[in-house]
Amino acid sequence: MSESPALKKKSFALTILPWYTFAHFFHHLCTAIPTPLLVFIRPDYGLNNFQAVAISAGFSMAYGLGQLPSGWLADRVGRRVFLAVGILGVAIMGVLVGLSHLYVLTLAFLILMGIAGGGYHPSAAPMISTSVEPKSRGRLLGVHAIGGSSSFFLAPLIAAAIASVWGWRAAFLVLAAFTVVFGVLFFWFLKKHLAADRVQSISSRRVAVPEAAPVPGQKQRLIIFLALTILAGGMTQGIAPTLPLYFVDGLHLGKAFAASMVSISSVAGLWAAVAGGYLSDRIGRMPVIFITFLLGGVIVFLYGRLPWGIGFGALLFFAGVCSYMRMPVAETFIMSLTTPKNRSTIYGIYFAVSQEASSALSLLVGWLTSTYGYIFTFNLSAAVIVGASLVAGIYLWRKEQVRKASFA
Repeated sequence: MSESPALKKKSFALTILPWYTFAHFFHHLCTAIPTPLLVFIRPDYGLNNFQAVAISAGFSMAYGLGQLPSGWLADRVGRRVFLAVGILGVAIMGVLVGLSHLYVLTLAFLILMGIAGGGYHPSAAPMISTSVEPKSRGRLLGVHAIGGSSSFFLAPLIAAAIASVWGWRAAFLVLAAFTVVFGVLFFWFLKKHLAADRVQSISSRRVAVPEAAPVPGQKQRLIIFLALTILAGGMTQGIAPTLPLYFVDGLHLGKAFAASMVSISSVAGLWAAVAGGYLSDRIGRMPVIFITFLLGGVIVFLYGRLPWGIGFGALLFFAGVCSYMRMPVAETFIMSLTTPKNRSTIYGIYFAVSQEASSALSLLVGWLTSTYGYIFTFNLSAAVIVGASLVAGIYLWRKEQVRKASFA
């Protein structure tokens, strides 16, 4: 007798999903700290803003590019290998970053870290999504996102504390060591408790939860959504590497305090991802995506208007709310436009586009802040985010309403 969908969802949520959530946490322990530690790396190597941001952007670009072949291969070879490599590879490169004493080597090892870590997301999200009913995906992907948001919350705090005492290299070494330990345990879990990749690729077609085929016109909507991700999402994330530098240069905060304040945005991830997924399961994907992008642009504009204090801290917090609420919703929206057999490939494209856009735009932001100042850069970035959200977001929202009406 086959297992019911309800029991299957419960079993997955209680036994396997926690492993994926912790895997997401440790995957990002090292990837979460290049940006906040820029305030320590910049004076150590004597860099300007553009050169400092290039460290974070180099990692992000490689992280994005690594997702393209990883997603394609995961659909054909198996997703579990890329999950393990995405954790252990990041950890090994984190150790090498901690041992480097040249700017070129630091940048090179962070690029390799990005390539190694590129296999995680295109494999994790499809493995979770094919194990549960479509109506529950938003919530369970939101739970999985808690692992990443927890890491982005804790890692900068820990790294800033370590860097202020022993230096930024020690921060990489310590967090990479913890990641290595979990990576070995996770690899053991995948090998012992789950079937081999070859067996999984055969049996997944039998056990995957049935779902409706994507409706006509999905390619056009996917392209428009990727354009929205490039402009609005890329510019929103492109601002992030500059914020710790702005905290020091513009708001006159201490380096350790500035690095740790990056965590404020990630506090929201402890609940906002689940809330966003839950809300999207009920009112639809596009309303959540559109509203969070639009509010994100307003928040970027206000960065240049408020002094440091409770108000600015609230901006950082609500920036995290918008980002983390949107994350699982965007994944489920893409899932509705793709078929299971090529889902890792499409996810790889989506994550690659997101990373490459934010990386390239972060370099532009770094140059703009060095040339025209922080306030001008925040205003320009906000205009791009709001404009892209209004044009692409409203179009996709209307298409979503038309699609729902056709099935009513």
